[in-house]
Amino acid sequence: MLMDTQKNLTETAPKRKRVWELVDLQCPIIGTCLTIGELRKIARQANVDFPEGVSEFDIHSYFVSSCKEPTRAARLVSKKLDKKFAAKLRRYNACKEDDSLRALWREDREHGDIPGPFWAVLSHAHATIELRTEVFSEVHMLSHLVGAANRADIRRLSMLEAEQERLQFTISKMKHVFAKRVATLREERDALADEAIALRRELRWRGDKASAPSQENASGNIFDEYELETLRRELEEAKRERNEAVKLLEAESRRLEYLESERRELAAENAVLEGEIARMLEKPGGCPESCAGCPCPDLCGMCVLYVGGRTGLVPQYRALVESRGGTLIHHDGGMEEASKRLESFLAQADAVVCPVDCVSHEACTIVKSFCKRSLKPCFMMRTAGISSLAKTVSCLPEQSCDRGAYVMPVLGANPESSC
Repeated sequence: MLMDTQKNLTETAPKRKRVWELVDLQCPIIGTCLTIGELRKIARQANVDFPEGVSEFDIHSYFVSSCKEPTRAARLVSKKLDKKFAAKLRRYNACKEDDSLRALWREDREHGDIPGPFWAVLSHAHATIELRTEVFSEVHMLSHLVGAANRADIRRLSMLEAEQERLQFTISKMKHVFAKRVATLREERDALADEAIALRRELRWRGDKASAPSQENASGNIFDEYELETLRRELEEAKRERNEAVKLLEAESRRLEYLESERRELAAENAVLEGEIARMLEKPGGCPESCAGCPCPDLCGMCVLYVGGRTGLVPQYRALVESRGGTLIHHDGGMEEASKRLESFLAQADAVVCPVDCVSHEACTIVKSFCKRSLKPCFMMRTAGISSLAKTVSCLPEQSCDRGAYVMPVLGANPESSC
């Protein structure tokens, strides 16, 4: 009797929803929670052969359509989602009411963790339609924020191009001015050197003449001591002017090198942004904005840890990394999250990026020490902007082939908690 009662309770207990049971939510689930690389792997398991040259949009559309019914592909998708986000599912399954589910969702959303919690809430056995609708609407609006970030990058690219042209013109003009100034200083230096040599010769001649006995005036000395002292002062003044000219020449050379370094840095950021915009423009149209597009697998699933930065830009950071086929986890560098958790985040990551203008000293020290011990790629970025991350992400595929290499390109700034 007891076993029958337990069996009846098990049969009547609510179960988590499968992907085909979530009406009209297949598109955002597949677009948000699975990459194109994962969808291709599921297609091979389901014996689905896509034609050569098939677009990412067509792959996405096929799985959205297939997951509306309990097909083999839909079952494989549900299995993949459960396995991929097993830790999140265990955490959310402990909740039995909308309030506790909503609290967990908001906590993960504030940390920029969207895909796993999104699937955990939508598939939860006790989640109401109102909660699912609320979570879906928030994810939908995040896709609009990502689009706005892309438009902001395009505007920043235009500004960078204008700034680059202005710097190139200024540098070209300053090179011409500095070249003329350098030539003038060298001529002045050579003239001063010749003058110093002439003064030395005159001093030696006068000294020899003063030491020789005079037949015309045996009781006196014709050497003028005052004139000798004047010549010495003139010689010292010539040496001082020559040293000042050399110092000025060195300072102008250092300034020219600094301007050239700034120009190269802006040109590199400009090139990365142009590549990002070209890659975005190559994506096929037609996919709803809520799908957020499908990423290119440049990073081959690499897990990237972003330490510090601006909390409001975390969704854009994540969208950029995922558009390259990677995953991003974020730690705010000790602003609100405990620094003790940072090492656990570092252990999960394949590579670490850290903006030196927006991170605490303690977090920066922990990152450098851990990456040096574990020979994990670490990139210190100049700023916490989207363009600096885009430039750094473009270097990550090279590091993914040799993850035993430890790199630390610090871009000439001390980290400060300035955010």
